[in-house]
Amino acid sequence: MSLPHKLLRPPRSIQTFILILGLGLLLFTLTELVSPAQAAPALHQENKTSNDFCLACHQEEGIQKTIGKEKLPVTINPTEFGLSVHAQENIACVDCHTNISDYPHPDVKVKTVRDFSLELYTTCKECHEEQFEKTQDSVHQHAFDEGNKNAAICTDCHNPHTQTRLTGKESGELTPSARLSIPEKCAKCHSTIYNQYKNSVHGKALTEENNVDVPTCIDCHGVHNIQDPTTVTFRNSTPGLCANCHTNPKIMDKYGISTKELDTYVADFHGTTVTLFEKL
Repeated sequence: MSLPHKLLRPPRSIQTFILILGLGLLLFTLTELVSPAQAAPALHQENKTSNDFCLACHQEEGIQKTIGKEKLPVTINPTEFGLSVHAQENIACVDCHTNISDYPHPDVKVKTVRDFSLELYTTCKECHEEQFEKTQDSVHQHAFDEGNKNAAICTDCHNPHTQTRLTGKESGELTPSARLSIPEKCAKCHSTIYNQYKNSVHGKALTEENNVDVPTCIDCHGVHNIQDPTTVTFRNSTPGLCANCHTNPKIMDKYGISTKELDTYVADFHGTTVTLFEKL
């Protein structure tokens, strides 16, 4: 004897449970099949794209970005970047490249590699406001304002992907290795002056003997607010610049050099003339 058809059907509550279970299994299967690109949020730390995510592509040798008719190398050496001060301070790529959060990247609107650098370098101000503001009153900025787009900007002197620490973290003083590297950095633009410097008594001591007691470019010209050295003001200031070292017994006594040279200079005709100009 067969049972009534309605008794063969499972209760409605069981049907509902089976339906929900089936949908759950389907959603789990779809989640597992999602590609890495679709699962991008997992690559973010605290809603910020990780450096590892960027380096997965940018560590590849020889990759370039076409900007107008020019090619910009965009390979980043992960070892060099890891040794940089930015990596050590946990600065993320997207902290500087603020318009990039995923791939593909936004289109570059500028037409030259130089314009691309000029578009990006003001980002330095976000962390280095004091130094950035000083550059606004420098000979480099004045040249730029007059139309020289090749005048030095932050990233011409400090490669943001490889720049190592320049000052001691505790002391705040310039490190010996940083002092030794300064002339070659300036030489990228000022090669003629660099050749004169490296053949001088100061330059030879620095470049051949690694003597960090001698003056390097920034000791005489300043760092970020570099003034025009062709002016009368700068020329009249040179005795005082020399005096910074040559009246310092801590340095001069090492080499048996008198600290009275400035007094002798000021007392003679030339020194007296400079003193008179300063009072005008």
